[in-house]
Amino acid sequence: MLTINYEEFGPVHTHIVKSLLTTTVTTLEDMSKCKVSENITVQHWDQDYPCTVNTPDGPVVYLAVKEDYWCQWLYQFAHEYTHLLIGRDLTGRLKGLVWFEECLCHTASLFCLSVFSYPTIWSQLGYPHYALSVQQYIEDRFASLRQMREEFYHANSYPYHLGLRIWLPLLSVEVDSPTPPYPRHYYDAVAAIMLPFFLHNHHLWEIIGHIGFSEKWQSLEELLTHLASKATPEYSQELQDMRKFLIGE
Repeated sequence: MLTINYEEFGPVHTHIVKSLLTTTVTTLEDMSKCKVSENITVQHWDQDYPCTVNTPDGPVVYLAVKEDYWCQWLYQFAHEYTHLLIGRDLTGRLKGLVWFEECLCHTASLFCLSVFSYPTIWSQLGYPHYALSVQQYIEDRFASLRQMREEFYHANSYPYHLGLRIWLPLLSVEVDSPTPPYPRHYYDAVAAIMLPFFLHNHHLWEIIGHIGFSEKWQSLEELLTHLASKATPEYSQELQDMRKFLIGE
């Protein structure tokens, strides 16, 4: 069950926001074959990033969005809901492979935006023109991420075939703090690399159910090997291809 405290977000089209969030829930649950059984409360907060906190009454998802900025509603909620589907304790610490979980959540955000980039969906909601806004939002994000990656590789004279191996020192910095300095621009860049694999094969989202407590994993290779051991024939090849791309094997 999803409870949205609309009054905190300013003037919004409540029926559209409700449709966006419930469709995001259905999309991610259907693809991952995971579910969140608890009631989820969605609230606004005055920070520049979203956050989820576990409470005795169920998870509270705090979104840093106001009014009818629907792309941001989608992006932030999909990210936080993916955390809930993975099911780890939300400590906020950057430990183990939490950075990979963050990248996966960013990927889920981009994926859900792509789902809502078709005019048919927005025609049903009464705003067919907004599909172009979603498409432009995606294009703008990808353009800035491509530029950042190219500048990074060029500045360090790294060949692209090395995959993420050269990024690991930037991604895997561990911080034992409930509010660490998340390198979100790097997570976004990795998500842009991972997204095509998930668009090509939606079954790949089933890895969400096999990650567990991200802090326990010691290396990307260890986690990917574990995920491969749990993979079904529907997505095992795609996971292998993504592994090669991520760690440059």
